[in-house]
Amino acid sequence: MRNRFLDPIYGRVDVDDTSMPLFLSPEIQRLRYVRMCNINSLLITGASEPSRFEHIVGVYYLAKVWAAHNALHPAHRHILCSAAIIHDLQTGPFGHSMEYILDDNSIEGGFEHEDIRSGHSRKYLQDLSAGVSFRGAPFNTSITLKNFWPEIVETVKGAGRYGRILSADLDIDNIDNVVRLSMHVGILSSSEAKRIALGIARNLQLTSTGVSVDREGIDLIKEWQKVRQNLYKILLWDWAEFSAKAMLTRVMEDAVSLGKLSSDNWIMTDDALIAHLSSELTGEGGRTKEILDRLVRGALYEPVSMLTLPGTTYYSRLSELSSKRNIEAEVSSSIGCPCIFHVIKDKAKTKRSITMTNRENGEDIEIGESSDQTLIAVFSSAALSASMIQRAESQLKGVLLRDYGIVQELTILPDPLDEVTGNLPLEQPSLF
Repeated sequence: MRNRFLDPIYGRVDVDDTSMPLFLSPEIQRLRYVRMCNINSLLITGASEPSRFEHIVGVYYLAKVWAAHNALHPAHRHILCSAAIIHDLQTGPFGHSMEYILDDNSIEGGFEHEDIRSGHSRKYLQDLSAGVSFRGAPFNTSITLKNFWPEIVETVKGAGRYGRILSADLDIDNIDNVVRLSMHVGILSSSEAKRIALGIARNLQLTSTGVSVDREGIDLIKEWQKVRQNLYKILLWDWAEFSAKAMLTRVMEDAVSLGKLSSDNWIMTDDALIAHLSSELTGEGGRTKEILDRLVRGALYEPVSMLTLPGTTYYSRLSELSSKRNIEAEVSSSIGCPCIFHVIKDKAKTKRSITMTNRENGEDIEIGESSDQTLIAVFSSAALSASMIQRAESQLKGVLLRDYGIVQELTILPDPLDEVTGNLPLEQPSLF
């Protein structure tokens, strides 16, 4: 069998005989059924289906490129490329959406999808009490990698000899993640995605303390940052994306409180988790199942108020379950229908500064700046009139002032498609 993939950005990706068994391992094959996006997007049709597996192929290719460009010893190349393949191994269904819920609700054992070694000791991977397998095949990467396993795990965590290439302020993982999703979203062509990703990957060099680039690399990073900013505006600001995240979060929070979701469920795929929750959320979980059913069929909760608050000081309190439920109760009573309150911490998400060394003069530099804001939104189960929306927003701001002392200016989130596309029409004139 010829070991190769056809990637939409990089074209043909040849895989060596030592790497192919990892790609074919059950734990990596599971990622063909876990999306890159944390929800099944209704708005971003092109990004609703790309999988974590596709992304892994891209990161592996960039690892090969970097290894060849820096003439790595075959054993070192094996370590870096293997780490690239397994770096998302512990990504659960709906990615970070589930991870945040498990973290925020203090699930026993905790959960960090990048912490493979910690996960191994906490009954993720081979020691999982429920039996770690995919479609009947047991996980086997640690067995396949043998003595290389400890160093490869350290590399995934950003440590060891080559960890900074895979996990740092700027690394081949987030380089590929941004250009890949941007291409699928439709804000970057495949040729531009390839030019930016390969250009940065080839420019990165390790130093004794970090990573260095030259002037060409700095310019490429600035391009990448702009692409990243446009992408994350869409992923975080759009009402449909925000509403879907709010609905999925509410479903998972309720499932945790009802004992229907735990750290054991990380091994599921996206669709398997939906099926699991659909069958488990009965009786007391009936309303939660209704939210889940609406989410799956695209009947999203309607936007009532979407605001941005400078800084992230209030995020912890606002994201507490008791705070969410109290705010929802007050706003719901003012509009006469159920609503969902959701907050997102935008700490270096829409914008991320990158620190590295300019190797042309040896100076440490910071490229770009990081965002620091809290996104706040309320969504209702039914469409509201303009006057009802105004009443709900007034009630929300009143609660935020009265109960949380939020006096900073709250501004309305703009439509990201207007920001990104420059107010161009979303549909082309019909030719028929």
